[in-house]
Amino acid sequence: MASRAFGPMDFKERSFYLVIPTFNRSALLLRAIESAVSAFENYLLTKRGTLCIIVVDDGSTDNTKETVLGFQLENQNIFIRYLFQQNQGAYAARNKAIDYLFAQCNRVASNCYLSFLDSDDILSPYFFTGFLSQETPSTVFIYEETLFNEDTPQFSSSNRAAQCLPSLKGTIEMIRRSRGVVNIIYPLACWQNVRFPPSVFYEDVSASVFACTGARRMVFLPIIGYGVYIGNNSLVRREVDDYYCSQRISSAALLWDLSSRLTGRVKCYYRSFFMGTALHFFIKLSEKGYIKMSGLNQALFTRKKVFLSGFGKPRSFVKSMIFVLLGRRLYFRLFSKK
Repeated sequence: MASRAFGPMDFKERSFYLVIPTFNRSALLLRAIESAVSAFENYLLTKRGTLCIIVVDDGSTDNTKETVLGFQLENQNIFIRYLFQQNQGAYAARNKAIDYLFAQCNRVASNCYLSFLDSDDILSPYFFTGFLSQETPSTVFIYEETLFNEDTPQFSSSNRAAQCLPSLKGTIEMIRRSRGVVNIIYPLACWQNVRFPPSVFYEDVSASVFACTGARRMVFLPIIGYGVYIGNNSLVRREVDDYYCSQRISSAALLWDLSSRLTGRVKCYYRSFFMGTALHFFIKLSEKGYIKMSGLNQALFTRKKVFLSGFGKPRSFVKSMIFVLLGRRLYFRLFSKK
């Protein structure tokens, strides 16, 4: 049976939307979709609901389209929707899916949820069931995660207690844990006015912060809900050269500027995260990379911005004060890891 079109969903039951951006990963994408279907079939053993998997093809040149449209679905509660765009990046692919959701569905009821899955990763069998005992309106649910190579990880449940925090403290805790958008179940309404910024890296961390500010509380669940691929083509295996470091710094600089939209302690921790990340890759630059820093990168490393970023946590404050006292060039000379 061919992939079914995206159909109507009953508001009397939970509606889940899973967004998968992909680019030339048809084999891994198939595994990701299969994991989502298996996880939701596990959910359907005890609860009612529907799942719509939205695959956004970011200009793939392999057989991604055929893989998605040819996927065999036997469960009437699971749908697949294939969207295509010219290659623009993961941020644009995710935004396309979110725009589609609110244009076509406009579902912001309390029983509608949105999650994200990278096309080279997989969901745990517990992903759609682990949050049920903690379910309350307008709550974001965050799972633990596991890393694995090309073998399937061993997922397990947990008897440890969940950590429930109000939105402010929960968002700060999420920033501390450097969490992006995967391995999280959001109320769909949280994304009504939130989109991913046009960044190469960390756009998911930034978007998640803004989405979580629209929730009432956040629950951290001690369950492994997600498997992260760390094979040869994954980001964690990329060579840390000057170009890579420069991309990381540029992304942090772009997203640091969005802090003006936030307030209070969330703003402080948000700034600390991106400045800390930028300083980490700043000292990984070679002398040649340091000299060739772009204007955007240089603009981030001003004494004022680094100082302002120090108020999120004590370690950041120490780093910021050292930078302010030494200046950019001497700071790089003393702490460079190359």
